[in-house]
Amino acid sequence: LLSAIKDRGLINGSIGIEFENVPEERRNKIATALSGATVRDCTNLIRLLRAVKSPDEITLLKRAAEISEKAGMESFDLARPGTSLSELIQHFRVRIAEMGADFDHYAFGYRGYGLATEPEYVLSDDDVMFTDWGVIYKGYFSDTGTTVAMCEPSDELIKRHGALRDSLISAAELMKPGVKCSIAQGAM
Repeated sequence: LLSAIKDRGLINGSIGIEFENVPEERRNKIATALSGATVRDCTNLIRLLRAVKSPDEITLLKRAAEISEKAGMESFDLARPGTSLSELIQHFRVRIAEMGADFDHYAFGYRGYGLATEPEYVLSDDDVMFTDWGVIYKGYFSDTGTTVAMCEPSDELIKRHGALRDSLISAAELMKPGVKCSIAQGAM
């Protein structure tokens, strides 16, 4: 990095760096090495620039999602009353590794307690729970969620789920470049 900055004649210029997750020791080394430059924390600016993805990045994001969803759905095929979540999680971990991805998370919202990663929880025949899982593939993250039911959901639960789904669909239909997030949120 320092060689590239020097080669471009920027050693005394203004330099923006993404400092998020950079340890203090490394920040100090950067400040010392660039003592003649004005160094600014441009974490938020760089995050905005990264929001626009190249075709190659979109391909990697799609592959991350494909791996995650395939392994997640396969793990749910193992879900039966009496099965511990650790069995599902282990299957997920093995499958994503076989497909070239790294583990990011695998969580459940059992018994209405919010998301948890308690692997020893044992599924019961009346469980209906939100699930959330994801992988890291070549530096790109996936994040997927769905509902898993060990029983036929009640009419009231189906009604609530439908209302939530309709809310999300109404927002998704509006999401495109140039539309403010507040417009999508308002539709929900």
